[in-house]
Amino acid sequence: MKIALIGPTPPPQGGIATHIYRLERRLAADGHNVAVYGNCSSLKWILAAFGRWWRFDIAHFHDIDWGKCVLVGLFGILGIPAMLTIHGDSLTSQVANSSKVKNRIYGFFLKKIRHIFCVKEAIVKDLVAIGVNPAHISVLNAFLPPASEEIETTRISPEQRQFMEMHNKNIVLNASRIMPVSETEDLYGISLSIELCRRLSESYPGLGFCCNLAVPVDESRFEFLQTQIRDMGMSEVYRFFVGKPFVPVLAQADLLLRPTYEDGYAVSVAEAMFLGIPVVASDMVPRGEGVELFRTGNIENLEAKVRFVLEHYEEYKERRIRRNFWESYEGLLAEYSLLVARKAGKTS
Repeated sequence: MKIALIGPTPPPQGGIATHIYRLERRLAADGHNVAVYGNCSSLKWILAAFGRWWRFDIAHFHDIDWGKCVLVGLFGILGIPAMLTIHGDSLTSQVANSSKVKNRIYGFFLKKIRHIFCVKEAIVKDLVAIGVNPAHISVLNAFLPPASEEIETTRISPEQRQFMEMHNKNIVLNASRIMPVSETEDLYGISLSIELCRRLSESYPGLGFCCNLAVPVDESRFEFLQTQIRDMGMSEVYRFFVGKPFVPVLAQADLLLRPTYEDGYAVSVAEAMFLGIPVVASDMVPRGEGVELFRTGNIENLEAKVRFVLEHYEEYKERRIRRNFWESYEGLLAEYSLLVARKAGKTS
């Protein structure tokens, strides 16, 4: 099959960009003709896109906003077999903040897309509410296992490697950016992790915390958190790393923390399970077998769960979750094949 993948490309190396990178590699390894195109909204890009994607059997988009929705819907109307993966809560917020008229238009174009993949059930409800046929929607997680070169220790930045080597155990967390949800809290639970670090530092003097941020941050909020860490005397215990690779860090970590207040399908959680790294995460969304859950936003419960994992660490490390980590890829490939067969008139 000839497949075009359209979506965010590095930099930064965020979750969707990583998904596209891994999907391209696996499809190419299986003998498919794959090309990746970065996002853009310029008229020149759109005109070039219309001329370019007729050559492909499938144009698979991995990002959605108002403009992209219209563009992908137009492809469907004109006969280009377009697919879309909605990776997070962007659709939910757009629907909630749009007028009824705009949502009707939104629904009209989304209905023209041949198939839509969603990373969680709540997105399906939003799509159906604006008129998309449930038969054209699948719930499919966004996880694809990392390639071997992604987890090589040589990809860890020298400063982060040095910091991790200073500690006998490292707890890691990642975020695309600092996104405040109140005066004291942020979407990814970074403030919670700082307070957790303070509470654990006396009991576990060799413990280190690494927080990897994908993109440049909200400077005022970032400085507030940095000051908080300094005032607590934890500058050598808790450290931010901006724009650095996270997967090789995760592979060398002792525990992944995912204290989010909202979440889609958290790829980092699946990566940790694949790599055999214990995970403590908020119960905001289902996390799957093997993840130790705490009550979202509850620091006492979070502390208790992390202490429990650290005290029973060897037992957690020995657990190996038996699951098919390629189920997402297999689901995508099945829909690709079905769409190509329909296009060729082989099935209804």
